[in-house]
Amino acid sequence: MSNYHVMQCHEKDHKAFIAFHIPIPDENTTVSNISLRTALISHLPSTVSAYPLIQGAEQTQLDNGELYEHATWVEYDGNKTPVQKQAAMDDRYTALASSILDKIRNELKYYGRNRNVP
Repeated sequence: MSNYHVMQCHEKDHKAFIAFHIPIPDENTTVSNISLRTALISHLPSTVSAYPLIQGAEQTQLDNGELYEHATWVEYDGNKTPVQKQAAMDDRYTALASSILDKIRNELKYYGRNRNVP
């Protein structure tokens, strides 16, 4: 499994289109006590990857809610070396992994909640 896949690079514009794969922990939602992974795959319209070469175990992880894919453009300084550009992509992954997981937890915390009002 890869944390991200670079799908396009535009050196002239100093940006890359990347599919980031965010691991989803095996935990329950805070309010409804439903698996976060189950809530996620029920909430998503599709788990088909934007990355055309994904297959096998990684696609299975997307299908099972173990991974969440977020595809976006990442801009970087054109004067940087290839190693520095890769570091910028790595930094973006690290930042997204935390913020996206927090967003998923927040959006799905009530998913599947059942209650009878007294």
